[in-house]
Amino acid sequence: MEIAFTGQLWYWRGPAPWHFVTVPPEECALLADASATVTYGWGMIPVGVRINDTHWTTSLWPRDGGYIVPVKAWVRRAEGLDVGDAVTVELTVDALTARDTEDCAGDHELSTAGDQCLDHRADPGAPDRVRAERRAGAAGPDGQQARSHRSHQRGSRRVLQ
Repeated sequence: MEIAFTGQLWYWRGPAPWHFVTVPPEECALLADASATVTYGWGMIPVGVRINDTHWTTSLWPRDGGYIVPVKAWVRRAEGLDVGDAVTVELTVDALTARDTEDCAGDHELSTAGDQCLDHRADPGAPDRVRAERRAGAAGPDGQQARSHRSHQRGSRRVLQ
């Protein structure tokens, strides 16, 4: 499912301050219908996100009966965004996003939707092999211990275009 909307970037001052864009109510209704098949708990929905030329994966946070999109600092810098700016957000929600982004190992190219590495799109059995390698403590082809795309993305802060 793909959803696009425009919202205002806002700042939440709390114990862990963060920037967000609120998903409008109509789009939240669509997300609520799909949430049972993609959520991993606490109402969080994993998504691929695109703002202008910047793509990344994250999870929508439930808030006040709707959802909010967290916008990371590196995304705001890359796109020159500031609090109060109108932001067009494109979301990609599917079962692949929920299942495969955390099962990928190594430095793989992510799809433009940000949902799954291209290696796993071509080889759906790869996540199972990665899990088995992790349990066995095996190193990947680069000599590094297998790691997830989520932890890898946090370290590299990759921007796909």
